[in-house]
Order: sequence, then C-alpha cells, then structure tokens
Amino acid sequence: MARSDQIYVMRPLAGIDGLYQHHGIDYGDGTVIHYRKTGDEAVIARTSFETFSWGNPVYPVDHTW
Repeated sequence: MARSDQIYVMRPLAGIDGLYQHHGIDYGDGTVIHYRKTGDEAVIARTSFETFSWGNPVYPVDHTW
C-alpha cells in the first residue's frame, strides 16, 4: 500500500465478525485518515495504522474493473 491508497479493514457489526468494511486513506507515514463516530461526535480522524486495523488485516481497495 502507498500514500493516498484507499484501504479497508473488516470489523464486527452487531457482534458478528466480518460484516462491516471500515474504509480509510493511507497517509503514507504509518497513519490513516478515516471517518469515525463516537457517541454524538462524528469526526474525520488521523490515527495510527495499528489503531485503524484493530489487529486485523488491512486491504487496498481495487478500483480496476
């Protein structure tokens, strides 16, 4: 993966693993820019790759058809 790649990680939804694709943009320095909502607050955040992944594999989005 490279800077500006759209990436995603599979996350649980309603307690079921692998139902939700959480997307972000690889910033190229070990951080990811992504949307997150905590309670009533919704923000665009820049977090570490490790925090974004929650320990799960991260995949690039394939935009080729």
